[in-house]
Amino acid sequence: MNKTATIYYESFYINKTKTVNKGENNMSIDKFRFVSPGVQVAEIDQSRRTRPSAEPGPLIIGRFERGPTMRPVKVDSLQELSEIFGDPITGRESGDVSRNGNFSAPSYAAFAANAWLANQGGATILRLVGKQHSQADATLGEAGWNTTSSADGGGGAWGLWIVPSASSKEMTGTLGAIFYTKEHVGVVLSGTLGGSSDVAQAASTYFKFTGGSSANIKALVISGSDTTSSVQTAVENQSFNFNPQSRQFIRKVFNTTPHLTNAATTPTSATSNGEYKYWLGETFEDKVGELIESAGNARPLFAFTAPLVSSSAYYSDHTFQAQPSKTGWVVSQDTSTDHAAYSFTNMQKLFRFVSLEEAEWTQRNLKISIRNIRLPNANSDANAYGSFDVQIRKISDTDARVDAVETYVGCNLNPASPNYIANKIGDQYIEWNDTEKRYRFFGAFPNNSKYIRVEMASEVDEGAITEELVPFGFYGLPKPATVQIQGGGSAGNGDQAFIQDQETSAFVADGVSLSARGSGCIRVNPGGSTANAITASLEWPAPKLVGSASLSSLSDATDRYFGIDLSRQGTSTQLDQSVRDLFKARGAGLSDNNWDTTGNMINSQNFSLDDVSGSEDPNVTQTGFVYVAGSRAAGNSWTAQPSSGTTDLISAGYDKFTMPLYGGFDGLDIQQMEPLVNNTLVSGKTMQNSYEKNTLMRAIDTVADPEIVDLNLLVLPGVTDTGVTDHMINTCERRRDAMAIVDIQYAYTPRHESADPSESGRNGVSGGNTVTAAVNTVRQQGYNSSYAACYYPWVQVRAPITGLPTWVPPSVVALGAMSYSQATQAVWFAPAGFTRGGLSEGRGGLPVVGVSQRLSSKERDSLYENNINPIAQFPAEGIVIFGQKTLQATPSALDRINVRRLMIFIKKRISNIAARLLFEPNVSTTWASFTSQVAPFLDSIKTGFGLDDFRVVLDSTTTTADLIDRNTMYAKIFVKPTKAVEFIAIDFVITNQGASFDD
Repeated sequence: MNKTATIYYESFYINKTKTVNKGENNMSIDKFRFVSPGVQVAEIDQSRRTRPSAEPGPLIIGRFERGPTMRPVKVDSLQELSEIFGDPITGRESGDVSRNGNFSAPSYAAFAANAWLANQGGATILRLVGKQHSQADATLGEAGWNTTSSADGGGGAWGLWIVPSASSKEMTGTLGAIFYTKEHVGVVLSGTLGGSSDVAQAASTYFKFTGGSSANIKALVISGSDTTSSVQTAVENQSFNFNPQSRQFIRKVFNTTPHLTNAATTPTSATSNGEYKYWLGETFEDKVGELIESAGNARPLFAFTAPLVSSSAYYSDHTFQAQPSKTGWVVSQDTSTDHAAYSFTNMQKLFRFVSLEEAEWTQRNLKISIRNIRLPNANSDANAYGSFDVQIRKISDTDARVDAVETYVGCNLNPASPNYIANKIGDQYIEWNDTEKRYRFFGAFPNNSKYIRVEMASEVDEGAITEELVPFGFYGLPKPATVQIQGGGSAGNGDQAFIQDQETSAFVADGVSLSARGSGCIRVNPGGSTANAITASLEWPAPKLVGSASLSSLSDATDRYFGIDLSRQGTSTQLDQSVRDLFKARGAGLSDNNWDTTGNMINSQNFSLDDVSGSEDPNVTQTGFVYVAGSRAAGNSWTAQPSSGTTDLISAGYDKFTMPLYGGFDGLDIQQMEPLVNNTLVSGKTMQNSYEKNTLMRAIDTVADPEIVDLNLLVLPGVTDTGVTDHMINTCERRRDAMAIVDIQYAYTPRHESADPSESGRNGVSGGNTVTAAVNTVRQQGYNSSYAACYYPWVQVRAPITGLPTWVPPSVVALGAMSYSQATQAVWFAPAGFTRGGLSEGRGGLPVVGVSQRLSSKERDSLYENNINPIAQFPAEGIVIFGQKTLQATPSALDRINVRRLMIFIKKRISNIAARLLFEPNVSTTWASFTSQVAPFLDSIKTGFGLDDFRVVLDSTTTTADLIDRNTMYAKIFVKPTKAVEFIAIDFVITNQGASFDD
């Protein structure tokens, strides 16, 4: 007798889909510059085929190169995936990690997304960043990273300060670099003391070096309990400079890979001598070069190192969770006629831009320009407000070759207008509640940009500003206050500038250890009279501002964007790479999600077009326009002239400026090759004492409600911690409309989870990665769920774009095989076997070239008996998925993936049919309407070999009078799923010559 399955609809889920304008129409318009009527053409390749899907598709959780964070985002094609979330990371892209980001481990989720979208449209992406629990343990559960802790035996951040000498006794210096150290490691200089003899080494002591921008400074990385002493042994001794073209450029000389300080992933042989107990963090070579050039390249440099500590606040402390990057507040023009009373801080704040991602990619790669500023027309009600364009530009472009990724034309500050800037770009954001385990949404306008949203000043949003205001400038990024070091050893504002250690002020001219030297002082001749004392003004670096509209690469000076200048010193075409370090989030509590200047922070250069000066008659010259801070208050700026003013400045074409984003932080531990999928950081931990565990669990909680996120598959590739994978399975079981593809332990140990660089050392028998260990672990978990499946072992694929070989967890290609099976046949066909599971033939969505373990037939049997689907490699046939079991232990039709996916498919479709009948009369006509829609749908599945038979019952026997009185319609649907052929028995019978085959 054939078994039947009964489906009882206890509730109906209505999935609401919103179409969002993602700005595609804006992407090409900025390639043109329209001034007068004419025709310009461009070519845009949109021939890549998109495979639309009526089904919700998978929810893929993991790390990506870029894109919105910690919230589900639907993408419909590989092109859209690449545009929003970037390309897969293989782990080989890493170079200068501390500056350019951590790409040291593969982004498995990105591979999974590519595997699915290669054959099927529609996937939902949830990009992970570090998020700590609201009740996180103060020492163990905080997101981010720190090198100062008792566990490390010390450590911290060391600042390298550079002071170009001057003809007078008053000098200006800058922070040139920051070193992050661990385990009582310090960074000191060695050479000639300022005005004295050579010494071996010393901390907090200034040295003199000659050679200008190419001056070779000698630094020693030392290890010991007292880094201030002059008797420590150097574990690294390097000469370096701040010239990016030199072979001894500081970033080429010192270690810039933070995870090399991590003994858990760095071979013991590499750390035994202490070489990798530090890394070079931020460097500000362009600012150093600027000061050297202004002082005179032939003059010597003074330099010293000192711990970046202020009282109990250590700059090395970056323990805070992910936060977005922002621009400074954009401010209006000065509308008063009293230019002498002008104060930038009195200008009306209008809005600022905030990145959709809580990480650093946006600030490292994009900048924002305001252009085409137009003042309101006093004679037109329709143009009572001014207008302007917003450009999101690549950070490396130039004003001569603008490369805008998004442009929003004709924005204004009228909250009632469809062109209101918040309406055109979007202002929505979300906040997570750990108690309710859900997001709360804020903001009135959906986000149309792929990269940013707008945060409006309350006065603007409430319509409380005057109509004449337009964007005219912006606040500079916050930085620690400047410190004045004087001859008597006192440090003005020293506590605010992090230029000292716990004992006393740092800048001294002798080699005596800090504990013994007393106050010390800065003098041309150490030990000389105070009459020879030097006064040094030490600044934290800030980006440059454009000084002049005159630029040789521009044929028209009005094409120049005032505001931030991101070009390298001495050139207008090359990006200053050190700006990426300038825009990083600060440590030691100086960085918060508001980025307002409170406490110890001050704003760097604030900018306004009100300070642009030039000829009053734009016909005289258009190359003389310059920006000089304070010009309006002094009466020298264009807008301060009574005969011209703001209108004429805009009419002259100087109607644009550029600003940076800064302060973004991904909340991840930069000392880990893989901060989240590294299972040693998650296993056995709680959400309170592991931000990594909290991040993963919270991501799953985000999609727990089927009315919020529609999905039919759930994958978190690479995570094998049973606490996390069990949560995935339980979530799918509660939803009852999705299946989890989980990865299991003892299949493979990736490089980022081991200090052994050799694959054989990580994955041999001694490594524990065996079929027996994997089977025993799964058996101990006691799984019995048809809403989950797992596979064994890992596979090696060719990465999209680069083709680099990369080991990925089996969930990646299992997802790809399901995509292929669904696209070429139907969701109820088994995603296994050579036809639909042949990985060597590309059925997994990515080229598969190897397996981490070759399975014997006995090993395949052992895996399949315990509901683990083997991935086998055969000599002739290649690599293939050789099973399609769910993790259900109870024998039934639902212990197979094709049946479970069939039932999810049927339930979703019929739920949608039923949802359209809600609030209709509970009468036989409505029942017939339901049956007339469901029966043909199920019959089409039967015709397509998904069902052997079915029956729909909805009449007075199911919907009784009692149920009608309770406003309930009750249907029963009986289905006989078609089973897949998994076992084939063939008898070959050998007969005698006289046998007849006709019998």
